Amino acid sequence: MKKQLIAILLLLSAVSASGATRIQFRLSRPFGILNFMSAASNDANLSQTLVTYVHDHIPAADSALFYKAIRSFAAIELDNSYNFPEYPPARQKPKSLAGIINNAAIQSVSIDDFLSRIVGILPNEQWMKLKKAMIIAAPFYDEMMQPFDNAMRKQLHALEKYNTETDDIFYRLKTFYGSTWSDDMPFTVSLFAIPGFKGNTTASPYSNSLALGVLTEERNHETRMGVAIHEICHVLYEEQPLKLQWKTDSVFMQSKSAYARYAYGYFDEALATACGNGWAYAQLTASTDTGDWYDDTYINKFAKAIYADVKKYIDAGKKIDSSFVSRAISKFEQTFPDAIYEYANLLNSVNLYTDAAAHNDFNDIYSSLARYIRITSSNGSYPIADPQTQQQIDNADGTQLFIVHTAHEANYALLKKKFPQIKSLDPGKEGIASFYDNKKRPVVILNVKNIGRVALAARQLQKDRLMSPTQLFKPLQ
Repeated sequence: MKKQLIAILLLLSAVSASGATRIQFRLSRPFGILNFMSAASNDANLSQTLVTYVHDHIPAADSALFYKAIRSFAAIELDNSYNFPEYPPARQKPKSLAGIINNAAIQSVSIDDFLSRIVGILPNEQWMKLKKAMIIAAPFYDEMMQPFDNAMRKQLHALEKYNTETDDIFYRLKTFYGSTWSDDMPFTVSLFAIPGFKGNTTASPYSNSLALGVLTEERNHETRMGVAIHEICHVLYEEQPLKLQWKTDSVFMQSKSAYARYAYGYFDEALATACGNGWAYAQLTASTDTGDWYDDTYINKFAKAIYADVKKYIDAGKKIDSSFVSRAISKFEQTFPDAIYEYANLLNSVNLYTDAAAHNDFNDIYSSLARYIRITSSNGSYPIADPQTQQQIDNADGTQLFIVHTAHEANYALLKKKFPQIKSLDPGKEGIASFYDNKKRPVVILNVKNIGRVALAARQLQKDRLMSPTQLFKPLQ
């Protein structure tokens, strides 16, 4: 059964009274400690280089105390979220409790300051657990990260040298996105250390702040600035006025192109890439980055396809309009003619249905898929026969992905009622069925003997690459 946790929360972030909209850089110890704790708890969204470094450097004699505090921290329920339902469904991005907490930490000057900002956001019991865990973790953080203080101050000063350029870039991008942003609210970029000169880095935006992972020995500051501006662009996209969001949404939703829904799915990321890694990088270096701008083929190529329009609009001080969006749809179609049949695209965002017995089983299935298919957004429900699942199948947009690994006869009986395309398929035969249903939604059904064979079916999806418009079913090889 899917479970939605809703929390209605409010946090008033600190704002500058100087009257200037600008990007500010800082080193925040409260956020550093919080991020350090997340790394110790193996947060999959963080730099794996940092995660490994933390685990490798916890003193063995103190590990029991430290990891007890980390387990307590990890048990705090920070994944609650809420939506603003008046915005277009495709644009709704849940505001998470974790995001609010991280934003407060970035804006804080001390642990006490941070904890005072979030009073009432967490239940007192969880607030006290967080306080205790932070107090225990702080000395470990200081011991492990203080040797890099000088290196991080150098990184901070190196990025601050771009203040004049980033002020101008921020204003021009705000105009391009047509975003609602008060001139007395700065955007705070908090750097956190990832020890070394190479490795995996991450960046995450939170309202009017950004957590930016920086290698302590890093030298390519223009690229790092491009990454920061890329993430800021996501915030500017999210903060477009309601009227503009609906106007943009209508262009995608009313388009007659079969590619429009997919162009919409990549639009935010492609815009941020074209603006941050393309246009902003060129502003900072007076040259164009000739390498890849993003490690996903669709996003990288889509960003480069729309770059000329992005540059033209920004340079002219123009806001994204219907003509821009229509051209973006056309460019997506021209760039990716196979997109409407390519599994890498169809499964990028999915509604995932299984007969998982529990959440751990669902996670195992998802992990098996993710070994071979890049899924950036998923909405899951189980078991397949559950009334809520059946309702989601009827109402959900986008790709419908089914993993049938048990109760094959019963599940196929249900699915055949919804999808007449599969009426002749044998529930006892392992394989992959893929087609567009009567609502023009892509449907992919992985029929396997047991949960242990999901990875095998996912590997075949990767190998086959394309859904066949003429071959409904392919046996598992």
